[in-house]
Amino acid sequence: MSNGARAVEVVFGAELNSPARNSVLAELLLLKDCCSDSSSVEEQLRNLLLDKLKSQGGLAALEWRERGIVSMSLNTQKCAAGDVIVGGFKTLDSYRKAALDRLKQRLIVSSRTTRGTIEWYKTEYQRKNAENDALINEINLLTGRLNGVLEYARKLAVKANKSEEFLALQSDLLRKFPARSK
Repeated sequence: MSNGARAVEVVFGAELNSPARNSVLAELLLLKDCCSDSSSVEEQLRNLLLDKLKSQGGLAALEWRERGIVSMSLNTQKCAAGDVIVGGFKTLDSYRKAALDRLKQRLIVSSRTTRGTIEWYKTEYQRKNAENDALINEINLLTGRLNGVLEYARKLAVKANKSEEFLALQSDLLRKFPARSK
């Protein structure tokens, strides 16, 4: 832990004589690391944090001896944070939420396929095919509706003794907009 980070966040004159207090400071530094550059945190620890940071109790139960973090009850953590961190537990909790968001964002970005890879092209091909199929289905539906309208217009033309005019208009319309099949 750097003295600069302690000077900003640590309560002036706070005694760091208990494992809980030292652990809370180590947790704060870990959360700051996650917020600023999560790649500086070990991959195993990042994966563990994705689960532990979902709740306040999860962070309190976190244990990672390599960084000086010990498991404790939530009440102990709140008390220790109030003793050594400026802003107390609220500060620690706000960093917890920010670190969780940052880790989730990193996970989403790393799980996306990269443009230009074979996997990306396969995904893009499937997506485009699905779009094309949807358009073809819509065109077929509209063509069916147009046929229904034309049939209704033909019946009206027969009743009005205008069948020849209707057939001329229908052939002109179908010439301009030819029917297409799948």
